[in-house]
Amino acid sequence: MKKATDCVDAIRMLIVDDDDVDRERVIRCLRRFPGVIDLTEAASLAEASAALQTNRFDTIIIDGRLGDGEGLDVLQFIANENGVVCPVILVTGFSSERDAVHAMRNGVYDYIPKHELDASRLVPVVLNGLRWATSQTALFEAERELRRRSLYDSLTDMPNRNLFFDRLEQACGNTQRYQVPFAVMMMDLDRFKEVNDTLGHAAGDQVLLQVGKRLLAACRHSDTISRLAGDEFAAICLGINTPEAAMMVAKKVLLALKPPIIVEGRALSVGISIGIALCPKHDTQPGALMAVADKAMYQAKSGLKKIVCAGLTGEAKPAYLPPQALLSELEHAIEQREFVMYYQPKINLETHQILGAEALMRWRHPSGVIVEPDHFIPVIETSNLLGKFTLMSIELVLEQVAEWRGRGLELHVALNISAKMLEDPHLARHLQQRLEKFAIPPELLTLEITETAIILNPEAARKVAEEITAIGVQLSIDDFGAGFTSFTYLREFSIPEIKIDKNFIMELKRDSFGASLVKCVSAFCESEGIRLVAEGVEQRESWALLCELGCQIGQGYSIAKPASAFDFEAWLAESKARRYEEV
Repeated sequence: MKKATDCVDAIRMLIVDDDDVDRERVIRCLRRFPGVIDLTEAASLAEASAALQTNRFDTIIIDGRLGDGEGLDVLQFIANENGVVCPVILVTGFSSERDAVHAMRNGVYDYIPKHELDASRLVPVVLNGLRWATSQTALFEAERELRRRSLYDSLTDMPNRNLFFDRLEQACGNTQRYQVPFAVMMMDLDRFKEVNDTLGHAAGDQVLLQVGKRLLAACRHSDTISRLAGDEFAAICLGINTPEAAMMVAKKVLLALKPPIIVEGRALSVGISIGIALCPKHDTQPGALMAVADKAMYQAKSGLKKIVCAGLTGEAKPAYLPPQALLSELEHAIEQREFVMYYQPKINLETHQILGAEALMRWRHPSGVIVEPDHFIPVIETSNLLGKFTLMSIELVLEQVAEWRGRGLELHVALNISAKMLEDPHLARHLQQRLEKFAIPPELLTLEITETAIILNPEAARKVAEEITAIGVQLSIDDFGAGFTSFTYLREFSIPEIKIDKNFIMELKRDSFGASLVKCVSAFCESEGIRLVAEGVEQRESWALLCELGCQIGQGYSIAKPASAFDFEAWLAESKARRYEEV
């Protein structure tokens, strides 16, 4: 086994062939390679294995059949657990179309018969393989970062909502099986808005960072301390079985936050309100426990006591999710069609062409208040009302699309549905019936689903997804980047559209992770023929940057806020009568 002199910027290449003449032929072809090669030769699979154990290579050229094994066997020695991609090029004298297909399916980058081997064939393959490896490595890095961001808060590096609820479910399961008690603490900062309003968001971020560090220091290593959103934190404290023990932990938190927080030379006093629920005392279900702790926390926030433990002094009663009164009210609201759709446009950020709209549900409560979906969707999703609610939502959208078409307005509309609906084997049939009822072409409707839908039950979801697309309705992955979807899933499901989660777009900067993500995903989407949409385009300045990064379609407040059908039509008319002014 020979090795060339090391070179700092050399391409590290392994050539494996048990025939010295053939190996020299490959090396001669590589003399036309436009760069420096750090070359390692191996005359057997065993030598190749030894080289791979001690070195990392940028590409491997290997004979299809060796004296001690098949060329494909080298794939098992390539370590790619860290996202390192090494293209393998198979060069063999035993060639057939069947062999080529088999090799490519098993992970070989390209396949060259020996009778076709020359510099004009080999060098471009090596160069393309290196470019492919670079793009694949970028995808791996983006996926790894997405997985971390889906579990940890990007500002404080504390467990985020996803990881918190996963651990809460585990803790509840342990309580149900092994009677292991624990406490849930909901915590909300008292004067955080004043910090943001007076000193700005950068100072607010510094406050959150210091609060996170103090919370972690005040609690035990076995506890889970999470930043759920904004200035809202939560904790799972294992082994706590009495209100008194929980109060002691909460008092340590209060004490930790008593000293002023120094930001930009100013001493800031930021208080905290804490609500506590106990498992199994108050409930053994995650949603119910959070409802109890949340209610206790709001009572602490509005009262003189900064800590309220449910049931300790009667301030907070055990609650159940969904509350029966609200559930009953929602059932009546569905029957009476008290819901209304708001519409937010999607446009081409480069040409300003209107491409369609997303339909967003609102509840027009009998009291006259318009209720946002965050207040009722979680309740509906955990009840038996989900199916009725989804079909009602589809009908509301199709009714509006039919009305617009009757007045000559042909508009594509997207509707978000619960991930759980992809487990309903009758969804496609119900959808087709309603499309026929309102005489709506299926291509005017897109159903948006979150990443969760294709992760939890991929086989069932794939079947329903195929049935939906078979009738002509498209699917879109909503909030991409907030969950666990890999690029492999997107390929398998043949999803025609991806919407990047708004948290990566709202404050998009050129050198931010969000910009890197958009660029990486746009390259993937372009190669796969997938349409890419940016949600949460709140800044007009982001339009040009998004287009530069490869994402031409956007939706957000800088374009238009969600509006009733009447107001949305007025916006459409106005947008057609004027041109967007460049900032």
